[in-house]
Amino acid sequence: MRTAHLSIISATSIGLFALTMQAPAWSAWSPAPAQPPAATADADIAHALALSKAFQKVASELTPTVVYITAKSGGEVVQPRRGRQPQMQDPMEELRRRFFGDMMPEQPRGPYRTPEQTSFGSGFVVSQDGFIVTNNHVVENATELKVTLSDQRNFTAKLVGRDPASDVAVIKIDASGLPTVKMGDSDSTQVGEIVLAIGNPFGLNQTVTSGIVSAKGRTLNGGAAPRRGGQPAAPQVMFEDFIQTDAAINPGNSGGPLVNLRGEVVGINTAIFTRSGGYMGIGFAIPANLARGVIDSLITTGKVERGWMGIGYQDLDDDTARALGLQPNAGVLVSNVIEGSPAEKAGLKIEDVITSIDGRPMTSGNTLRNTVAFAPPGKTIAIEFIRDGRKQKAELTLAKRDDGLAAAGEAAPAGGNPLGIAVETVTADSAERLGLDQARGVVVTGIDDGSAASRVLTAGDVIIAINNTPVRDAKDFKDAVSKVDLKRGVRLRVISGGVPRIVTIIENR
Repeated sequence: MRTAHLSIISATSIGLFALTMQAPAWSAWSPAPAQPPAATADADIAHALALSKAFQKVASELTPTVVYITAKSGGEVVQPRRGRQPQMQDPMEELRRRFFGDMMPEQPRGPYRTPEQTSFGSGFVVSQDGFIVTNNHVVENATELKVTLSDQRNFTAKLVGRDPASDVAVIKIDASGLPTVKMGDSDSTQVGEIVLAIGNPFGLNQTVTSGIVSAKGRTLNGGAAPRRGGQPAAPQVMFEDFIQTDAAINPGNSGGPLVNLRGEVVGINTAIFTRSGGYMGIGFAIPANLARGVIDSLITTGKVERGWMGIGYQDLDDDTARALGLQPNAGVLVSNVIEGSPAEKAGLKIEDVITSIDGRPMTSGNTLRNTVAFAPPGKTIAIEFIRDGRKQKAELTLAKRDDGLAAAGEAAPAGGNPLGIAVETVTADSAERLGLDQARGVVVTGIDDGSAASRVLTAGDVIIAINNTPVRDAKDFKDAVSKVDLKRGVRLRVISGGVPRIVTIIENR
């Protein structure tokens, strides 16, 4: 691997060299630089002060809406049972299973208390009666939630709902008359636009940092880590369209708002790219437009229902675009149409190129997936596409994502099987996104709150075997799950963030 070297040359040294070459030997002083007119200097200062006042105004308006969240988890007493000792993190477990299979003797196990953990993060108030938005990874598995307001009042919060697939959660405190944020239009946010990140990094309440929007439409692909309790957690977000910013985001900022100079929330601070565990100038926020529907759904129903149109799709590469007589990135290529799906009913066909949905350009498969998944089932969308070089239009009424996938044999909805998890077959595209060396297994897309699986699995985990039975796709998963006995326990071989592990799921006692 080649190592790039950055050469730094002192500007002072360069200046002295130029002075020696150009000035007479007797000259000890160079001419003083010309001073700008006083009017120009005053105007520059006034401009700087106006920008500073804009920062101050946003900070004073938004900091009262930002809260500090403390989440406690663990500390639960697990009752005695008999069974095989689960080796959840033991790398030798697979080797032992290969030699001994299911012949390992049962061992008695007494009651034990799970380790207590305390994590921390931020959130922001979206209603005067106490609804607060934060990240899922801040509150998941929490047994106790505490919220501290900017005026230092403390409240016990309850979980309203969470969505691991988007890393958004809503909690609530019993309060009234609270100051609230104003949600902005993240689609209109421009690269280079000034933004502020507000939160509680390292427990330092009401910290404001500034920067710009560095990029839009980012996917992490395992390169960044959401922060939880000051420790990195593997990114498990399924629907990615992040805003990248250089506003300083550190452990404890998770769940806080990213706001523009109009005081509007354009994102939820979620992750950082880091090699040291701290700020390195690259942070990521969930766009407000992506989170808005999730927040509304969680507040209204406590869960999220996603739209589904029933197609396979892929980015339009240069060669395929040329073969179809199109420009690269002209749209998203339809690679499959599922029988009986909304897409088939609307007349879509393989090799159609979808260019827009409801007027929004479809520049990538990721954009199409997010646009559809965050639209409510039952919504009718307007699709523009190209077929045989001609522009065409169609209307399509979205089905419910879980129902549609299950009907197509592609997934099992959470709650529809003993494990209480929803899965999808790993495809070549999702394998690359998940950092897998091959397309195998099923990826967890949803987990029932309170289920036994919720203690050991996270959305984004890839299941490759159940009780030593290989799982290649959703059908294998369905067949294997139909034979499990949760009372005895179910062993899963899982890949989490690229790391293989074995977990055991046993019926809640």
